[in-house]
Amino acid sequence: MTAPIAHVGHWLVDLLYLAPLVVVLVVLGWQALRDRRRARGPRSEPGDPQPRPRSKPGDPPTAV
Repeated sequence: MTAPIAHVGHWLVDLLYLAPLVVVLVVLGWQALRDRRRARGPRSEPGDPQPRPRSKPGDPPTAV
């Protein structure tokens, strides 16, 4: 005797319960990837000029 297998409609309904979990995992993965890229800093090519450092409030003005 073989075990009855549910048709695709039954599986799709059950998979809908996993959809919110999948969305949360994708968003967390995307955020981790963005954080890692930001931690590395901006990409620079060999011929690019060096970026000027940003001044903080209270720093004396510098000549350009």
